[in-house]
Amino acid sequence: MDAVRTVGLTKIYGQDVVGVEDLTLRVEVGESFGFVGPNGSGKTTTIRLLMDFLRPTRGSAHVLGLGAHTHSLAVRRRVGFLPGDLALYPDLTGRGTLDFFARLRADREPCLREQLLEQLDFPAEALRRRVATYSTGMRQKLGLTVALQHDPELAILDEPTTGLDPLVRRSFHDTIRDWLRRGRTLFLSSHDIGEVEALCKRVCVLREGHIVADDETAKLRAAGAPGASLEDAILSFYKRT
Repeated sequence: MDAVRTVGLTKIYGQDVVGVEDLTLRVEVGESFGFVGPNGSGKTTTIRLLMDFLRPTRGSAHVLGLGAHTHSLAVRRRVGFLPGDLALYPDLTGRGTLDFFARLRADREPCLREQLLEQLDFPAEALRRRVATYSTGMRQKLGLTVALQHDPELAILDEPTTGLDPLVRRSFHDTIRDWLRRGRTLFLSSHDIGEVEALCKRVCVLREGHIVADDETAKLRAAGAPGASLEDAILSFYKRT
């Protein structure tokens, strides 16, 4: 079983605006997969199709062996999801937010909650405050805890470290590495190529709704100019030919 599989996945907005077109990709269970590309390349569209927030124009998407549309509720029970445009209920407290989302997953205990709060340096007193009082970084920490507290089989994370300071970012990376060692699967979308390099064994580059590169991280780096970084190699695919 694949963690993610799409075949010919296409989303056209209106008459002719391409979100993604003929997207065929496969992410194996246990893989750490980076999904990168310039703004407007179709990354968020792809993620929304996988989560059934959008319906495809044509093609198919399966998540953990289930149809992304036909079994969307079952998919959401098994996936930890952090959107790039994270929005939380401002009048709930931090603890209330965690408990609210935990009740939506009544079949699984939020067994990683306390570990995540500690590793993300989330102050205990902040859990008693309303989310409306949080900084951007605090909201991001809470969103990460919501996404991962149930120890999901697959995590789809869109720009997960936005607003986090360098120490917390490093701690989060360590947490994800430990989580991956238990056979979990990561689908990471990020503009931070250093983060992708730190966490992902394979990288897919999207441009204008199409895959322009898909290979192991080390091979993509080696394919660049001598002495070039992974960022240099990936950015070369961002340019229009």
